[in-house]
Amino acid sequence: MNQFYDVGKKYGFGCNEKHFSQVIKVALQLYDEVVKAGLLTSPSAEEKQVLQDAAYVHDIGRSSTAVGRGKHNEKGVTTLKKELGSAQCAEVHTQLVLYCVAHHRGYEWRKLAADKEVTAHLLGDAKRLCGIFRVADALDHSLQERVNGVSLNLEGRELTCTILPRDATPSAAIAGDEEILAEKKSDLFKEAFALKELYFKIAGV
Repeated sequence: MNQFYDVGKKYGFGCNEKHFSQVIKVALQLYDEVVKAGLLTSPSAEEKQVLQDAAYVHDIGRSSTAVGRGKHNEKGVTTLKKELGSAQCAEVHTQLVLYCVAHHRGYEWRKLAADKEVTAHLLGDAKRLCGIFRVADALDHSLQERVNGVSLNLEGRELTCTILPRDATPSAAIAGDEEILAEKKSDLFKEAFALKELYFKIAGV
């Protein structure tokens, strides 16, 4: 039994089931690639579970039955807190999931440090996981599962993320949608992993 999955299902996963599945796939691949690149030296199954659980619920604020005000990420946090209750929301795992839900759409670090979504000692972990999650979500912006995977190559403090298209997916479609948004949403990833630059390119282009 997974409460995050159950909540996501209750609200129709916000967009559709294929989207959360694609976000999980890319987020977990990206996490593994971060480890391979040497950017994360202490990987854990728990952190990967945070990414998976965040994917289930990150868009529930799009549902017509979601509660709260504001943009869908803000409504998603309000709705998730209502469903889980204060005791579970105080748990570390849930705080990290809430962080990913709250900031997968927008990222304002100064506001974030004071908004009580996570306790102070968790901010570093939250930034790192949400940085990965934001890029993974962006790589399915079209909701058409165009991306088959990613690979990372680190040289100094400059990282190149190669986007691997699905068979028969036009590179131009990814370049005009997923690649552009991933670049826009890579700010937190760069900050969390202390990168000088983060480049995106499409395999074979």
